[in-house]
Amino acid sequence: GPKAAAAGGAGAGAGGGGGGAVRFEVSCAVTRPGDDVRLVGSIDDLGSWTPDKGLRLSTSAQAFPCWSGTAPVALGSTVEWKVVILRAGGDIEWEPCENRRSSVPAGAGKASWVVRAQYGGSCLPP
Repeated sequence: GPKAAAAGGAGAGAGGGGGGAVRFEVSCAVTRPGDDVRLVGSIDDLGSWTPDKGLRLSTSAQAFPCWSGTAPVALGSTVEWKVVILRAGGDIEWEPCENRRSSVPAGAGKASWVVRAQYGGSCLPP
């Protein structure tokens, strides 16, 4: 197949073969009806730090406060990301913590990796 982009380069583009997938599960109880929760990060599939283009997470009455979504992440890469709430009124709230980092090992194969996080991380009371 085609050569992969050099490590540290721009995103490898959509739908490349041999990529891994990461399922993100975020506990976020501070939303209100109509709010949109996005995972925004350093690769194209996470919006390249643009909240409107981030991975939209979904929840349900049964799943709340767990929001989840799956994004393709290249094997052997590290992604930086944050959770962002797009409020129904138009405000954008970034997670009040350092950027999160998730790595997908090069030998991960086709297995889907699960990353779990709590909105705000240690900034929230337990």
